[in-house]
Amino acid sequence: MPKHRQEVAGSDGWSRWVHPIMEGYRASCCDCGLVHELEFRVCDDEPARIEFRARLHNRATGQVRRHMK
Repeated sequence: MPKHRQEVAGSDGWSRWVHPIMEGYRASCCDCGLVHELEFRVCDDEPARIEFRARLHNRATGQVRRHMK
């Protein structure tokens, strides 16, 4: 199985549903190469909800952009 999977939009403009890992999940833009690291958590409040936070991953962004040339 490949380490990275490129998600492409279907006929309706959306990609498939993705089940990310809770910590250390990375998302990269295929146009500009910007990479963000995402973390998710499930809140037990009523109603239950999912939260996420993101931060820029400078090293991964540099690696992606270097290989885009």
